[in-house]
Amino acid sequence: QRPDLSYPKWDRTKYSGTLKGEWARLDAACTLDRPPALQSARWGMFQIMGFNYAYCGCPEVEAFVALQHAGVAPQMECFARFVARPPYLKALQAKDWVAFAAAYNGPQHAKNHYAPKMAAAYATFASVRTDPLVGRFAPGMTIDGMAGPLAQITTRLDERFDYPAQWDKTKNAALVPI
Repeated sequence: QRPDLSYPKWDRTKYSGTLKGEWARLDAACTLDRPPALQSARWGMFQIMGFNYAYCGCPEVEAFVALQHAGVAPQMECFARFVARPPYLKALQAKDWVAFAAAYNGPQHAKNHYAPKMAAAYATFASVRTDPLVGRFAPGMTIDGMAGPLAQITTRLDERFDYPAQWDKTKNAALVPI
């Protein structure tokens, strides 16, 4: 029906080139068949495909999308559930960034230098002291009240993934998780 929206093989040239254009494409796809449209999109800061909603602990794709709109913490929770299984978990436990990048990002991971970027990020954050009793950042650096650079990163991520009003779960009852 809509070859500009639905095609059998992924094709980068079908992208609009702007966030506004991509939201318009998603809106149009949702008018054809909403659940598959939501499943066909990447969501949140971890760019998890919607068809992975069950691996993220969600009963259906609408609940997954709602969590992606709810901020950084729910997105991190979805990501943690998503990677807490083979082959991701084993690769993370072994700090095998190449294996993780290959599993998570596919065959093009090397082209985008994902493994070296993850290794560098791990080296940076591995030195952050945590409280072993609660598994949180050191005092003054909890997820809810992070200080310094971590707070700046979180704020930037919240701004970057500020969805258009029609996708805001507080304004759209269809997106509120069950």
